[in-house]
Parts: sequence; structure tokens; C-alpha cells
Amino acid sequence: MKQAWRIYMSDLKHLTTNWAASILALGLIVLPSLYAWINVEASIDPYAHTEDLPVGVVNEDRGAELAGHRFRAGDEIVKTVNYPPPTLRLEVGASSDLCVFAER
Repeated sequence: MKQAWRIYMSDLKHLTTNWAASILALGLIVLPSLYAWINVEASIDPYAHTEDLPVGVVNEDRGAELAGHRFRAGDEIVKTVNYPPPTLRLEVGASSDLCVFAER
């Protein structure tokens, strides 16, 4: 173990006397840390700044018949989406199947 410690201290001494090796070692320490910090920061609350994000719903459902009853799941989803939160308004395009939320 003494030999390993001696090699480690020798490498540190050489690292401080060689500026190129010092910069390389600093980069090898800082860049992975910076990468990890950015990824952790992005993963903490990914929905924090999505309030201004426009949302579009396209209904291309043709429907289906099940046990003699016509079922259109797309229309049911559009009905559910047609109740926007109070801070948003619903803009309906030329086709009633396209709904876009935009901030008031």
C-alpha cells in the first residue's frame, strides 16, 4: 500500500508541474460533473415550464360498431378535451376535429 501511495503522490506532483496534464485532468473532473448536474436539474421537474406549451388534438377516428352500437372513441376524447383550464382558451380550426389551446 505504501508503494501505491508513493505512486499517487508522484503522479500528483507531476500533474502540478505539467500545465497540459493539469488542464486535461481538470476537464476530466469538471465535464462529467457538469453533465450530471444538467441531467439531474432537467429531471427534477420536467413539467415546470410547460404552461405556455400549445397543445393540439387531432381526431381521425372513424368509429367502430360493437354489439350493434356505433362507438366513436375519438369524439369522446375531444369532448373531454373541450373543457380547458380557466387560464386557457380553446381555438378550433377549420375542421372541428382540430383543437388548439392558447393562453388568453
